[in-house]
Amino acid sequence: MIVEHSLTKPRYEDYFSKEATNFVTFTPGFRDVFTCDRFLAIWKFIHIVDEENEDIDKSDKIYKVRYMLDDLLKKFQKYWNPKQYLSLDEGMIPAKNRCFIKQYIKIKQIKWGIKSFLLCESESGYLMNAEIYTEKNEGFYSADLGSTGSVVVRLCSGFELNKKKHIIVMDRFYTSTKLFEYMYREMEMHAVGTTIMNRKFFPDELKETKRHKKTMNRGD
Repeated sequence: MIVEHSLTKPRYEDYFSKEATNFVTFTPGFRDVFTCDRFLAIWKFIHIVDEENEDIDKSDKIYKVRYMLDDLLKKFQKYWNPKQYLSLDEGMIPAKNRCFIKQYIKIKQIKWGIKSFLLCESESGYLMNAEIYTEKNEGFYSADLGSTGSVVVRLCSGFELNKKKHIIVMDRFYTSTKLFEYMYREMEMHAVGTTIMNRKFFPDELKETKRHKKTMNRGD
């Protein structure tokens, strides 16, 4: 499954093909591990959570993968020391199946998928923390910061970041005066990002009288 994400083929059967139609993408090693039928059987019946465990919170919309997600994030945080700049943004996990948390967002490059909030190292894109959007606040929530500000706090908490070193970069969907004050005062973190000047508590002295012409495109 790990190799599959770095070398995408149209069908699972193609990974086990005996015909070397393309020497660059030919993967003979799969057949050395097990047969295609064996893999498809495992893939069909793979199960992560124990449904009979009474301690499982089944009101959690992603409880069937929660354990695996939390375990992966702990490993990501344990074995990587991120550089100074961290980027926080939302992303879409492509989904073609019938999933009740799947969304359609017109402006996204991936329009149909599972919405998630991601904290990554800016230079490498290494994932440091993530939260799947389930329309339910998980953990910390502050009415002063709102839902989006609380997401930022949750993503930057729960694991050891070198305080006063990292700078969190985000877009105007998340930025607010209250959030930046909270991060500096309570979390000893710095943040930077675009903003909306008519947002509540935005300082009057920083408001512009003229709008600058857009000089950068998406992705620059």
